Amino acid sequence: MRISRRAATTIIGVTLASLAVSMIFWRVLGEAGIVIALAIFTGAILLALAWVHGRLLAQQARHHHALLEKTNTDYRQIEALSSLLWTLTPDLPLPRMRGWAASPDFLKELAEIILATRPGLVVETGSGVSTVVAGYCLRRLGRGRIVSLDHDPKLAAATRATLSLHDLHEVATVVDAPLTNVTVGGTAWRWYDTSSLKIDEPIDILVIDGPPGTTQALARYPAVPVFHGRMHDGSIILADDAKREDERQILSMWEKEFGLEPDFIDTETGACILRRRKPASP
Repeated sequence: MRISRRAATTIIGVTLASLAVSMIFWRVLGEAGIVIALAIFTGAILLALAWVHGRLLAQQARHHHALLEKTNTDYRQIEALSSLLWTLTPDLPLPRMRGWAASPDFLKELAEIILATRPGLVVETGSGVSTVVAGYCLRRLGRGRIVSLDHDPKLAAATRATLSLHDLHEVATVVDAPLTNVTVGGTAWRWYDTSSLKIDEPIDILVIDGPPGTTQALARYPAVPVFHGRMHDGSIILADDAKREDERQILSMWEKEFGLEPDFIDTETGACILRRRKPASP
């Protein structure tokens, strides 16, 4: 563990200051001043070393805590991935996870919801590995389909190729939906062009993992207003990245405007399940 520039500067400063004081005492008091000067010099150096030692211990504690957190996070992702693989038994390796893609713990939550609720229609904003996982779940159930919107033609094409490779194209569809100007609640948004989205049945599960948060402030807010009319009382909304401040604000807006009950899940990037709030008992 290295000494910081600030700590090194402090030690050098204390040393030079102590030497200067020692010279003054020697010039004024002679030999007696040398003894006093040495005592002051030694005490100053010891205090400086004690200060540096304390900073190094604090730094070590922070690094140790960060390492423990990372180890715990990585273990949870490996645990979730193992559960996914055993549950889905994919024919081929799954696409890359984490980073820009969904993390294994979020995908595990998605798989559990699909397998438990047996949906007829899943709609997703932002395609990728989550589309593949959902496709495997639906194929295992022998019912339902997922329609995923993607604003990036390259990513959409890559997801389609992966779905075809895994033989999931019959249960999973990726729709090219470039971002366009959409007015929601009197406010202009950059949101998916849904003009080519053809769905007749109600949405059972809405998965929200797009568009990118850099699109604009509260970028994912339009998801519920746009699709709310196609959902029913039992519909489930699963939102990723719930630890971000924008997403927290969006979830609060949805809760107030649409009577949704949020259930936060401690995943790597944060997730939230929203359901229609049940009326209070009379």
